[in-house]
Amino acid sequence: GGGTVITETKQLQQDYWRALREVLAERKSSLKPQKAHPQHWLTVAIGRANFATSATVNTPEERVAVEVYMLGANAKNHFKRLEADKAEIEREMGQPLDWRELPLKDTSRIILALPNANIKDTKQWPEQHKWLADHLERLNTVFRPRIQALPTSYEADDDEAE
Repeated sequence: GGGTVITETKQLQQDYWRALREVLAERKSSLKPQKAHPQHWLTVAIGRANFATSATVNTPEERVAVEVYMLGANAKNHFKRLEADKAEIEREMGQPLDWRELPLKDTSRIILALPNANIKDTKQWPEQHKWLADHLERLNTVFRPRIQALPTSYEADDDEAE
């Protein structure tokens, strides 16, 4: 953009995502992350429109996380279908997830967070990036086939019809 000033935090985030992309590249990961932008998330495609995984950082709360998110007209139906498989999904993930339908938004998210992760401490980066890479890959393995199998449309009488 035209002379956009990047704040210190935004610059830190961009450097953080560049480093995470390098970790994924070194692992020869099949994941396809977007370019590193000065923002609090890095999007990774999961093979279907209106779905993605992402890594996120919450700098003030010292937390990093991975998530699957879905948007669009069928986001809530998709979320409910995935949530119906929650026990099996969490067993495959090896831990509980934070299921956020977000009824008032057009997105829904399924989140796994790593607390006590301060991205301002660059000495923590290798450990944080390993955790993010491991769990992005795990999300991809567990959710990709399920997301591919979701219907393209839902019957009007399914669950709560408008």
